[in-house]
Amino acid sequence: INNDYQLINKLRIHCLGAFRIFKPGESVALGIVSKHKMWLLLKLLIVKRGLLTPTEEIIDYLWPDQRKFRDTAALRTTISRLKSVLGFQNSDSKNTFIINRKNMCAFDPGAYCWLDIEQFENLCKIGHQQGKNNRNEAIETYLRAIELYEGDFLFEDTNLEWVVGVREYYRRLFLDAIKEVASWLFEEKDFSQTRRLLEKATKIDPYNEEIVTM
Repeated sequence: INNDYQLINKLRIHCLGAFRIFKPGESVALGIVSKHKMWLLLKLLIVKRGLLTPTEEIIDYLWPDQRKFRDTAALRTTISRLKSVLGFQNSDSKNTFIINRKNMCAFDPGAYCWLDIEQFENLCKIGHQQGKNNRNEAIETYLRAIELYEGDFLFEDTNLEWVVGVREYYRRLFLDAIKEVASWLFEEKDFSQTRRLLEKATKIDPYNEEIVTM
């Protein structure tokens, strides 16, 4: 099956740069208010994807002022609303993307969706491996990864402490990819492409000496 066809028929979630979600076959993002609890819950579950997170921990993150009461009613309503907004009928089954068990919640790792950070990370790993044997293929792979990096991870959420470590991880992957592929392009005397990549990197991290001095 063509990759473009698969992408069109998946829910697409973008976290690098502006947070936005596209339903299958649609080119207009869902109306997202970044600070809405429903979207904050999704962001939290994406950060912790693959892990079942206790509901009490989620309440601590989303409703820190309610820690004494541990009222799960608001969380249950938020989960239900999020599942309703994200869920759609595909040829296999109804996919709601959220695993909700007693006292636990998670983003379904088997969900039929496209997540930019997973694609970005995978392409960076492939590019690094390809660079050991085939630089031309590695350059193409890295350029695809770099194109996905439209900005720092959830850059709008500067006040969320649980985002900081993940943001730094993806930023480091991005800068490492830039350094590696830019050095190869420089050796091949492709100076215009090298300059373009370094300019993209300095917009993300203007004080990174390793990038500035390349």
